[in-house]
Amino acid sequence: MLLNLRDVLASDKLATDFDYAVDLSGEELYGERPFREPVQAKGRLADKAGVFRLTAHVEAPVETRCARCGAPVRLVKELDLALTIVRSAGEDAAEDVYEVNGDSFELDEIIREQLILNMDMTVLCREDCKGLCPKCGRNLNEGDCGCDRTEIDPRLAKLKQLLKE
Repeated sequence: MLLNLRDVLASDKLATDFDYAVDLSGEELYGERPFREPVQAKGRLADKAGVFRLTAHVEAPVETRCARCGAPVRLVKELDLALTIVRSAGEDAAEDVYEVNGDSFELDEIIREQLILNMDMTVLCREDCKGLCPKCGRNLNEGDCGCDRTEIDPRLAKLKQLLKE
């Protein structure tokens, strides 16, 4: 969505509201395409003494896999943005300041960038996920597989034999 700074200045409230969907289905993150449904963005661009303030609430349905057991996980990532938009920021601009050239900027790119920066690197199907058995690969959330998962350092295997004798 293209937002125009002149539209904000021309409005009575010195603000423009927006509510639209962003298609991020082509975005790849950690080897997956988690945004299969449109991302909803709702917010306002307002002028405060020549400095523009962008506030937005973003809701992104995410489809991914559990980092431990590989089960499908579906969640909604919510993100609140509060950014400053300026026409020239200079070299010592803060992280939440976006510099635009001209009178308009593409909001989709800002939402995409902020959403990806705030995504979790690992997602679990549940907080106490037990993962997969390293021997047979069974999902341990469904029950124990019976494998002996005690690993012994090969350098100490001779000591185990001594203990058995």
